[in-house]
Amino acid sequence: MTLRTKMQNNIQTYKIMSRLSLALVGTLMCGTVYASSYDAIYESLTSTDVVQRAIAHDRDAITELGHRSPELAIPILQQIIAQPIPSEQEALTILHISSVTASAHKATRKLIFSAERAIYDAKVSLARLGDQKTRDEFIVCLSSSSKILRLDCMSAIGEARDQRAVKSLMLILDETDIYDADPKLQAPPPLMATAKNQRELAAYTLSEILPEVYNSFKEPDTYSVATQAKWKAWWKENNKIFEK
Repeated sequence: MTLRTKMQNNIQTYKIMSRLSLALVGTLMCGTVYASSYDAIYESLTSTDVVQRAIAHDRDAITELGHRSPELAIPILQQIIAQPIPSEQEALTILHISSVTASAHKATRKLIFSAERAIYDAKVSLARLGDQKTRDEFIVCLSSSSKILRLDCMSAIGEARDQRAVKSLMLILDETDIYDADPKLQAPPPLMATAKNQRELAAYTLSEILPEVYNSFKEPDTYSVATQAKWKAWWKENNKIFEK
């Protein structure tokens, strides 16, 4: 193929793609009827693949379901949550492993972790779609003694933007630990379990739930000490709203 032929092919491809792009923009600008039709076509073309990947514990696909129509997503997400987490012996069977070796143990742990994260991701997507049961579960979890579990719950609540969590998040902003008292102490892993990191994530989660309030602070960082102080000051003025 000559250089001239390649250039002609590229130009032709560009023209085709331009026409497709213009047609799509025109369709979406013509009104809600056409936009809805486009959404329906888009879902009919891609839903099967997304569902299959989600059931196979693909985290991106499970997250994507949280942005789809509830009629499509909720039954699939509930199906993922209903799947039991396999024991190590069951994982060996699933993976067709007959002898327990170090590599086999690693493979089974990976499979079990994948199942655990799939259930968590499915619950986050359900909460995002307004499922009350999973939202309640994440809010209760904010009072957990497990700092790692609380981190997952804060992330989920940020996705769901559930304002019922504001009071609990404010309590986390007041938490301290020995690493605050002595800056020279080195916190052991996981570092996210320290009070400092818990406070930072709580402030970030508040900015996700109440973005208009955060924007009024005019702070560049959602998690900074300055932002946390402004959240506390705001809470003193507005806490009665959330007591109802």
